[in-house]
Amino acid sequence: MVSQDEIGITHRCGVIACEDKSICYIVDENETKQSHYNEFHDNPNLECSIGVEYFFNVNHDLVGILLNIKIRSRDDKFEYVIEPSDEFISCILDTSEIYFISKSGKIMFEMRKIDVSAIQRYNAQYR
Repeated sequence: MVSQDEIGITHRCGVIACEDKSICYIVDENETKQSHYNEFHDNPNLECSIGVEYFFNVNHDLVGILLNIKIRSRDDKFEYVIEPSDEFISCILDTSEIYFISKSGKIMFEMRKIDVSAIQRYNAQYR
């Protein structure tokens, strides 16, 4: 079996229910980034992209996907590679937002109005 490190997964993700709404989150265990995240709020120079990578078995059957989320500001670049569940994919398609939380559960940063077109293409083709 292939480990998460071998396929490049860098962060854990999930979905929680909060006040009748599902919320996608990514856990960033490096809490020293908080000062960098503070700069992201209302930053017009912020860029975000989401890429989808597919994994196939030897019979060319789809066995999994990774989401590669890149956030760039003028001075910093953050990259998150996650293995989303079906629930995470459904949630991000519904809400177009992701919350980045610390390992203690504190919200460090939130991204709203994300371009989810790459995930929509995956959803249309494989689900």
